[in-house]
Amino acid sequence: MQEEGIKMERDFVSVIILNYNGRKFLKDCLDTISNQSVDNYEIILVDNNSTDGSVEFVKANYPHVKVIECKENYGFAKGNNIGVTYAKGRYIILLNNDTKVKPNYVEALYKTIKQREDYGLVGTTTLIGDKGFTSRSTLNVIGYWIPKVFKKDIEIFGGPGYSLIFDRKKVPIPFDDDYFIYNEDVYLAWLIRLKGYNATHTLESPVWHYGSGTMGSRSKFMIFHGEKNRLMNLLIFYEGRTFIKLFPLFLLSMVFVPIRAFILYGSNCYLDAYVKAYWWVLRNFGIIMDKRKKIQTQRKVRDEEIFKYMSYKLSGDNIGKFINLFAKLYCKIVGVRTYDMQ
Repeated sequence: MQEEGIKMERDFVSVIILNYNGRKFLKDCLDTISNQSVDNYEIILVDNNSTDGSVEFVKANYPHVKVIECKENYGFAKGNNIGVTYAKGRYIILLNNDTKVKPNYVEALYKTIKQREDYGLVGTTTLIGDKGFTSRSTLNVIGYWIPKVFKKDIEIFGGPGYSLIFDRKKVPIPFDDDYFIYNEDVYLAWLIRLKGYNATHTLESPVWHYGSGTMGSRSKFMIFHGEKNRLMNLLIFYEGRTFIKLFPLFLLSMVFVPIRAFILYGSNCYLDAYVKAYWWVLRNFGIIMDKRKKIQTQRKVRDEEIFKYMSYKLSGDNIGKFINLFAKLYCKIVGVRTYDMQ
């Protein structure tokens, strides 16, 4: 959906910055994104009904920024989707408010996504000190990010939600509104892959990211939405035959992950948030199946092709060594071949 009267321009970039009570981050973010080596871009700030003076600050100091004021906090997914409807660029950059970028940031992303017709998405590396860093992580077969899998920095399953560019001709709207926040970047990456497109990193312009600047650290809210959306991704994106093959691993994850959380965090493991997420999925199963039908009609490649960018590992730490061995053996038995099994 495109906001009425806004015409999409082929070689134009729209930078969308979502904000919710993030005024303390906005100066660094807007100062750096406003000072770029190219001029074929616009900046759109979508404000999720902030109460900290964010909107007033932006309007007073950055008149070139288009401000979209939401009447309530729509979350990361719907907030960014709203921003896309107001954008005139074919290429959309999603940038967190708690970031700082280099002067070649827009140029680097734009040039990279234009390099190959099959690129649907390009991500950036994270800036640590003066060097760009990537964890070489990918998605595992049960929907979690696993670090240190890929052999090259440019290899990715999909880009980080805090800094990426995607082609709106390939994916008109990036997210599902019901995700609210967390794992919506997995949704976009998986959709790109399912539609037969590719993704990569640009190493030319890493981003400084404060991290959890708006939402804070581990919480019940984070676990609920993260788990809810992880399970929705599995139900929506896998082919039926794949889902049946991997179903035992999905059940295992629903036991192993809360236990692992208890080992690591003790009383702060928030087991009730996991239960709440699983119950939400059960109660909304029919709605999720409707979402699945819409996604599966867009499929251009089989899961076997997507597995080439995923991992069998269920855990990225020492706690999960045994469970990883089991998962590898299980994947071999059921005929699932991931990147780290090639």
